Amino acid sequence: MEKVISYDKLNLDIEFIEEFKGGNREFEIYFSDSVRNKFKLQFNNVLDIRYSVENGFIDRISNIPVDILEDNRIFVLTDSSYFNNFTFQISGTIPTENIKHYLLFDRVDTGIELLTTNEPILKKL
Repeated sequence: MEKVISYDKLNLDIEFIEEFKGGNREFEIYFSDSVRNKFKLQFNNVLDIRYSVENGFIDRISNIPVDILEDNRIFVLTDSSYFNNFTFQISGTIPTENIKHYLLFDRVDTGIELLTTNEPILKKL
């Protein structure tokens, strides 16, 4: 069963995801917080990414307790169907033991999920 865990290494107040870009296993997510500070969150060695606006994340977000949502907007998931389907699709072509599933979303309508072997890097702009 999927478990959603607050990613405590970063406590992100993501008011609005303004842009994300990347390719070739590197992605950057640009966002602003509730007081309009701007940040870049960088993920390296991204193996898969999913992006959705509003409807694709309504059910997932509604199952996260409100008190957790107030404190953070980035999570690590364990035993997720997304990770399990990815593992099935790659058919053993790469090791999977160090892959983490990250979920982040803003307070408006954007959600991003990533599978990566590296910790995210936060930079204030």
